[in-house]
Amino acid sequence: MNRKIFSKEEMTDLLKNKHVKRCSKKGVGFTSAFKINAVKQYEEEGKTPREIFEGAGIDLNIYNNDRCRSSIRLWIKVSREKGGKGIVEEQRGKKKGIGKGRTKDITELSDSKKIEYLEAMVAYQKEEIRFLAKLRAQRKTE
Repeated sequence: MNRKIFSKEEMTDLLKNKHVKRCSKKGVGFTSAFKINAVKQYEEEGKTPREIFEGAGIDLNIYNNDRCRSSIRLWIKVSREKGGKGIVEEQRGKKKGIGKGRTKDITELSDSKKIEYLEAMVAYQKEEIRFLAKLRAQRKTE
């Protein structure tokens, strides 16, 4: 999807708005209060994304209607999955399950996490040994 790259002037204009927390060439970060209020206005009051952003003083010549819709859609999805705290808390870089990210030092893990980690490593290595044994056997028959 081709996204608009914001110019320095556009970024400066966006940052003047009290609902804008940060702005880069590629994106705009809004305050948590604005996100929560926008979801409420959309779901409870039936306002369109365009009306919500215009009402907040966001220049729609800069932050276009497609961005408004996709922002609202994302915030609704997050609020349904994680509640209001999902919008408030930063979600990037959070682990989402076993094996996501790497632990630099196993000694930093709790005992139960160490056991879980080591069991996973043993299971992986057993499968790797089985695979290599099959591969060797296949080469011998050729």
